[in-house]
Amino acid sequence: MPVQASATGQRCSTGELHRSHRPFSSSHTCSQRACLHSTHQRKSSSRNCRHSHIQTQCVAPNTQSVGRRVVGSVATAAFLTWALRSASAKSMKPSEVQRRSKEDENAIFENRDGEVHHTVAEWKSLLSPGQYRVLRESGTELPLSSPLDHEKRAGTYKCAGCGSPVYQSSTKFDSGTGWPSFFQPISGGVDETIDRSIPFLPRTEIRCHKCKGHLGHVFDDGPAPTGKRYCMNGVAMTFTPQQT
Repeated sequence: MPVQASATGQRCSTGELHRSHRPFSSSHTCSQRACLHSTHQRKSSSRNCRHSHIQTQCVAPNTQSVGRRVVGSVATAAFLTWALRSASAKSMKPSEVQRRSKEDENAIFENRDGEVHHTVAEWKSLLSPGQYRVLRESGTELPLSSPLDHEKRAGTYKCAGCGSPVYQSSTKFDSGTGWPSFFQPISGGVDETIDRSIPFLPRTEIRCHKCKGHLGHVFDDGPAPTGKRYCMNGVAMTFTPQQT
């Protein structure tokens, strides 16, 4: 029996109609590799009649572009970290030196000399390590570590570096922060200056007027009548009880 052809397919001698399929072609290609399924072939039971199945293409994820985005994000984070650390380092020590000598240390604290001043070696001999770290290096003690935070007696709080009076007990209040807090200093007892040791977060630093020792910071969340909270490091002060 002759084979009859049609527009939609062809008929073999057995009368079985097979649709003609063309292999699928796509202009899109995978970035890594194209997964091409092989064309399946099968024979009819009576005649060697073959037909092609649709050739499909598997699109793999664009892992190359994903990798570029990940690398870019990591690089951006690393740059921001480096920039913040550099800014912090520049605000705490001169940028022109990497290793400070004794003369460098004296120069760093030169602008912090007041009526009472000493060399770095002299300050270290006069103060305890904790006092030196806070008063002369602007360190911060751990919260709840100072007995002065719980001091309730009437008296005067003085700078541990020079003995100058800085706060009266009548201005002390419990801030719940773990540091001794006051709403007002003794007139002329402290100075205020801008602290830029934390990048993008300037604060108001409180220093002893006489020796320029670091005492703490002041914030605008205190009680009446001033609305100020002078948050002090207890290790930077001493307490003298009022004589009865």
